[in-house]
Amino acid sequence: MGIIGGVLKGALKTRARIKLPQPTPLRQQERVLRTLLSKAKDTQLGRYYGFESMLSHPSLSKEFARRVDWHDYNLIFDRWWSKQLAGQPNISWPGKTPYFALSSGTTGAPSKYIPVTSDMLRSMRRVSLRQMEVLAQYNLPSDLYTKKVLMLGGSSRLRVEGDHYYGDLSGITLSKVPLWFEPFFSPGRRIARLDDWKQRIEAMVQKAPEWDVWIISGTSTWVVWLIEKIIERYRLRNIHEIWPNLKVCAYGGVSIQPYLNRLERCIAHPLIFIETYVASEGFLAYDARTSQLRQGMQLNLNSGVYFEFIPFNGSNFDEEGAPRSGFEALRIDQLSEGAEYAPLITTCAGAWRYLIGDTIRLTSAAYNEITLTGRTRQFLSLCGEHLSHDNMNVAVMQLSARLGVALGEYTIHAIEGNDGLGHHWYIGCDAPIPTEKAAIWLDEELSVLNDDYALERQFALSQFKVDFIPENWFMEWMEHRGMLDAQRKFPRVVQGDVLKAWTSFVREKKEGTRA
Repeated sequence: MGIIGGVLKGALKTRARIKLPQPTPLRQQERVLRTLLSKAKDTQLGRYYGFESMLSHPSLSKEFARRVDWHDYNLIFDRWWSKQLAGQPNISWPGKTPYFALSSGTTGAPSKYIPVTSDMLRSMRRVSLRQMEVLAQYNLPSDLYTKKVLMLGGSSRLRVEGDHYYGDLSGITLSKVPLWFEPFFSPGRRIARLDDWKQRIEAMVQKAPEWDVWIISGTSTWVVWLIEKIIERYRLRNIHEIWPNLKVCAYGGVSIQPYLNRLERCIAHPLIFIETYVASEGFLAYDARTSQLRQGMQLNLNSGVYFEFIPFNGSNFDEEGAPRSGFEALRIDQLSEGAEYAPLITTCAGAWRYLIGDTIRLTSAAYNEITLTGRTRQFLSLCGEHLSHDNMNVAVMQLSARLGVALGEYTIHAIEGNDGLGHHWYIGCDAPIPTEKAAIWLDEELSVLNDDYALERQFALSQFKVDFIPENWFMEWMEHRGMLDAQRKFPRVVQGDVLKAWTSFVREKKEGTRA
């Protein structure tokens, strides 16, 4: 197996060294767009928008943006994807759609059916390989490449409807794990096929002593939770007592920042953190950093995804995070470092000018690197404070360090009433803390991170409340809502019916605790 590890590492290093001259980012994206339009020109959507005539236009990207409507999920599903789900071929992409990914959503969102094509799966494999090539540059021992990669994905047991399969995207990709990768893959096909998430976690905890894991991969929440469960079950001081070769944590879906203090208590030596931006719609960006001086993920510019970017500001989005009519959409060469954008994506799975709902910040124009900052409809701006997920994550991480305790999940909602405007936080913590002082510190951290917030706290935002609640309440809530699985994320901002249900749940839990 040591020989195999050396071969794998050498092959990845060789691929990483072979750097052919690359066209400019704009040129790469124009090639991708032309390929996508050419392949889809004879589909129903392609004929509707006139892709064939568009291909001869001297300014293809501008003509594409002018003639093709932007879509959110409801619009593209009603017009196109519902036909594919019914089994019709050649709708938004050639042929029939073999898979549909059920989007993870939040605890209040219904499932969405996102088409996954063979072209998209090939694209995702190519980007995954690039990620592994980057990992090879860390000069880790060759024998590590023969150890286990533990993947905390959704169930690989896919459901069949007509002539297509559907399930979590991670389950679809797990079901396509190649045979040569089997010796290195955990938790293995039997556990991966379990439908019940709690059963899968329990099975992984039971098998943990049998595995020699060097990479753990999954949503940040569940990576930390599994490690804590294993430490608790086997009464360990840290996870390296059972997995001494654990070197890499590959995460996505949720920022790792709020969980770092919890994770640091679970390890004996530092980990290499690799962030990925994988959505149900595709593999959009990967961690190409070989230096900690660079911060961000590199956009996937040359493999099946064409990007446009809407500046995320009041001119283009309303107070609820919905795009305004006539919004501005930019190409990759028109972005400004430090600015925040909402991506529109066009993909080889039949998404066309699709508003994915995330917000990103360009951290490096030279390397086309971005960080995720939140969701277009999951931020707080009651009076112009523009509090983003990024602000929230950093503030909770810094509060955790300041208190010297591990903080867990959190959520926040707006206060609007006769007593004025404000924010109400709920933070998971099982340790005793000085609540009043902690609330003051959290408010201070947010004011340092966000000038708009600091200004509004002097005037319009008169209320600021923080409830520290048991960590397991968040998990109980998700289980109560039927949303306990590998891909679900607790919403950072709760509103509407979800807010009513959440506050009712917390109130009942508090009353039960007092009783």
